[in-house]
Amino acid sequence: MSTGIFLATFGPDYDDFVALPAVDTRGGVIICWKRSVCQAISSRVDQFSVSVQFVEADGRNWWLTGVYGPQLDADKIIFLQELRDVRALCHGPWLVLSNFNLIYRAEDKNNDNLNRALMGRFRRFLDDMHLDEIPLLGRKFTWSNERSSPTLVRLDRAFSCSDWEEIFPEVVLQSTASVVSDHCPLLLCPKVNLKGKRRFHFESFWPKLDGRICTEQGEKQEAAFDYFEKLIGTAHARELSLNLASFHPTHHDLAALDEAFSEEEVFATIKDLPPDKAPGPDGFTGRFYKVCWHIIKEDVMAAILSIQRGHVFKFKLLNTAFITLIPKTADAMQVKDYRPISLVHSFAKLVTKVMANRVAPVLPKLVSVNQSAFVKKRNIQDNFLLVQQMAKSLHSSKEPHILLKLDISKAFDSVSWAFLLEVLLHLGFGRRWCNLVCLLLSTSSTRVLINGEPGCSISHLRGLRQGDPLSPMLFILVMDSRRAFFQPLGVQRSEHRISIYADDVVLFCRPVEGDLVLVKELLHIFGQATGLVTNLSKSSANPIQCSVEDRGLIANILDCDTKDFPCSYLGLTLCVRKLPKAELHKIVDKVADNLPSWKGALMNKAGRLVTVKAVLSALNIYHLTALDLPKWVFKAIDKKRRGFLWAGEETAHGSKCLVSWDSVQRPLQFGGLGVLNLEVMSWALRARWLWLEKTDANRPWKGLPIHVPNNARALFNMAVQTVVGDGQSALFWADRWLNGSTIQELAPNIHKVISKRTIKRRTVAQALTNRGWVADIKGALTVQVLCEYIRLWDLVDNWQLQQGVADQHRWKFTKDGSYSTKSAYDVCFEGTIQFAPWKRVWKSWAPPKCKIFIWLVLKNRVWTADRLAKRGLPHPAACPLCDQERESIQHLLFSCVFARQVWFLLLYGLGLSFLPQPEGGNTVRLAPKELREGLNTLFFLAAWELWKHRNSCVFEGASPAVPAVLQNVADEGSLWCAAGAKDLRSLLEGA
Repeated sequence: MSTGIFLATFGPDYDDFVALPAVDTRGGVIICWKRSVCQAISSRVDQFSVSVQFVEADGRNWWLTGVYGPQLDADKIIFLQELRDVRALCHGPWLVLSNFNLIYRAEDKNNDNLNRALMGRFRRFLDDMHLDEIPLLGRKFTWSNERSSPTLVRLDRAFSCSDWEEIFPEVVLQSTASVVSDHCPLLLCPKVNLKGKRRFHFESFWPKLDGRICTEQGEKQEAAFDYFEKLIGTAHARELSLNLASFHPTHHDLAALDEAFSEEEVFATIKDLPPDKAPGPDGFTGRFYKVCWHIIKEDVMAAILSIQRGHVFKFKLLNTAFITLIPKTADAMQVKDYRPISLVHSFAKLVTKVMANRVAPVLPKLVSVNQSAFVKKRNIQDNFLLVQQMAKSLHSSKEPHILLKLDISKAFDSVSWAFLLEVLLHLGFGRRWCNLVCLLLSTSSTRVLINGEPGCSISHLRGLRQGDPLSPMLFILVMDSRRAFFQPLGVQRSEHRISIYADDVVLFCRPVEGDLVLVKELLHIFGQATGLVTNLSKSSANPIQCSVEDRGLIANILDCDTKDFPCSYLGLTLCVRKLPKAELHKIVDKVADNLPSWKGALMNKAGRLVTVKAVLSALNIYHLTALDLPKWVFKAIDKKRRGFLWAGEETAHGSKCLVSWDSVQRPLQFGGLGVLNLEVMSWALRARWLWLEKTDANRPWKGLPIHVPNNARALFNMAVQTVVGDGQSALFWADRWLNGSTIQELAPNIHKVISKRTIKRRTVAQALTNRGWVADIKGALTVQVLCEYIRLWDLVDNWQLQQGVADQHRWKFTKDGSYSTKSAYDVCFEGTIQFAPWKRVWKSWAPPKCKIFIWLVLKNRVWTADRLAKRGLPHPAACPLCDQERESIQHLLFSCVFARQVWFLLLYGLGLSFLPQPEGGNTVRLAPKELREGLNTLFFLAAWELWKHRNSCVFEGASPAVPAVLQNVADEGSLWCAAGAKDLRSLLEGA
């Protein structure tokens, strides 16, 4: 670019520039600056980038790199390598920005046409260079192809390293507009304090805003008070009531709930209170009640019993709460953009906790199985499985239906008290219990905390208070009436037509005008009677096998969004077919997003191992329970977990991975690190559904087909034995009921000619009645089939069923015969060779990083000279400590003259010189029993210090010194003792 063109384009204010010429209309980069602001001291121009080094007035310098990423995929790989080379030459604070023509997250594009390989390369580049993105305000995408159905991508970005952020701690990246480019120009501005008074301008958008920004404390408190006063301080205007007896379950005997609370019951509740949860208005936590119970128990019991008897004098003073507001988003501007957290008075919380503990055991019989929230032994996956299998069943049967996801406006805060009491009385709660609930509701009040200062008191007139242990249980009792209200809608499979988890409601109905109008009217009636108003504009309908006309009818009548599958339900992807690859990639991306990026390089292996177990592995458990994930997903997740464990990066290859990933995923007793094998865990989690299908009739999805991986089904069939009673649940052709064997094992040729449908459905009772099993055998009868038929006849013909005695299914790998995911996971490793010293390693008092080192020593996976030489890497010619023999881990820690001297002096100093040196592993076993734990830990400590001393000699030029090693053992040992190594302390004190 000539100086004339530069001046014509940017004007005379800019003094200098560095440019990369464009090719036609693309590929050009220019960096220009004002010398009055900063000085450029160095620059370079590469194929796709321009870099300039600036120096600030205070002497600090930093690099700015402007890029224009290429379009061809092959060139993008070269582009990323170029940026790595630039960084290798440009040291110090670095800012790199402009058009990268790359993305690293799926959300950076508005469709699923993604190049995952390049996304991974870009993400790895950012991690390796320790770059953080500067967030863009006001726009999600920066490029459009400007078509009728445009492709939108975020190609333009700005990244910086941490030391650049120290120079410019407050910068803002904003988007601007352009009429000449398909890219959105970006403006990066440091925070500048302008001098002088700014001229007033009336902004045209001000009159369009609802309300104004509150800046004073009083204004904020008033705004919060007005919002919550309307929400919970205004009674529900109830226009009608429901005849619960016409559709709700019958009366229950709940008289036991009215019995007086006992001291033992209250104290058991206190022991379950979290000790250090944020306190309410009184400032007392659960720890206070636990520690001071012997002092306050008489007063507390007198107050609780007085309240239970209906004496409400001044109870209102104790039934108070604070609400603290947590922003839901970074730009929260209105009270509704904040999440209210209720901090209830400790005494009121104690009373409601005692009530909740009393009602919890009877809750399962009061609440339908279609509601899983807040009920013990029910879980969220039950509801997902119900909706998933029902949707798939309707899709496969080609029945036009709608999956209607309902949005209830402020459900918890909108419950009508009158309706709640009607439900309680109808279910059979006694007058004493209902009066106590009325007392808790009518005397409750709340104040909103703004900047730590409480506002005016708001008396509750409707809704249920969050933070109250009893409120969730009352809420699901109210919500269960909605299930009963809609139950008669479904004539066929009516029990599967509705799913409720807390306030998440899914309803299946037909796309018929009469049904749609009825659903809309019933929702309106239910909202008027209960306060739980359905917001159809925020609800959504997912058509199943519906025509275009059906979709139009849904939109016109229900007035809600119509969406296609896949959709999200309870945090999981719901689909009527096989999960699309784009949705599966989101699961992998979620793992990548949770990698601690550059922090991983600062963590030791023990810290990274904890992160892999507690974060990267745990993230997937929820998905594994309910979704069928293909093998490539497990491999992609394992690639990221492996890379982070061994290198602190997204991927790691070759020598960085010291032990094979299959070995790492084994349990500790089998020589691994105990990292979950996600594929095996998925088998164990999914096999649980088969167990529940066999043993628990109270599941909302009971009666729907359950699909699990073949490996999970094989695991289940192998591990479950059936003791036949009445034969009503045992499957004749599939279960292991015949003398501990399956018919497939006893008569494989007969089993082959039985249809799959019959194998899955024929019970033992059906098969033995009138020898019904004989009719199941179809096709030509070979000699082998006839021989097996005769043998099978002899086994089953005289079998006697026990009427009235249920079949029993026993899991072979637990003592009580009940299924557990842990036992199912562990059994998948049966047959693996036991790792003999695993208890000595992992049960010792050594810190985790030392345990991993010892584990690597036992695996011979430490980078000593012998292993470095095999890979052609630089290595010491001889042992750095003795300079006599070739170095190996066995030599370094045990047979080296230097090491043997350390071991001798160590044992001699402890008065244990009669023990052999720890070369063959017999030293600990030969020591007195009371010294073994401490001696084992001491050996780990000494081995760790020998390794550290060796590294000092190799990398820092230190000279081998036995006294230095012994002194380090003593110093480090004192720290281990202070950290809790009791047996080591006893050993050292005895010396």
